Amino acid sequence: PGGTYNDEKGMSSCTSCPSGSYTIDAVACIECPAGSKCNGTSVVVECAASTYSSEAGAPNCTACPTGTTSSAGATQCEFCLAGTYLDESVGCVECGADNKFSENKADSCSTCAVGLFTTGGTTTDAVDDDQ
Repeated sequence: PGGTYNDEKGMSSCTSCPSGSYTIDAVACIECPAGSKCNGTSVVVECAASTYSSEAGAPNCTACPTGTTSSAGATQCEFCLAGTYLDESVGCVECGADNKFSENKADSCSTCAVGLFTTGGTTTDAVDDDQ
């Protein structure tokens, strides 16, 4: 059955693979690759967005800490850089407008004071309109 292997010819019983591994062709257990989770069967599941597994052999994926995100299959979480903000449903999103800006790890973009602008939201510095 799936999740078991037999590495000795002539043996009638199989050995179960441990959590954090999977089997192909029921010959041996293989350590689950980083960025995925394995429950000891023949199934390898890629970590979903906003989760990660940094080490090979993970039985589960770990949720990213608050203020960070990841894409599917990630081995680590990342925070959003200046000029972007974290939208939990899609990841880092650019501020985009010339009157919006953010700092690293922002959860929203700020609006510049009247008469100030940024370079497309890609900087944390508001620039005087007269320059």
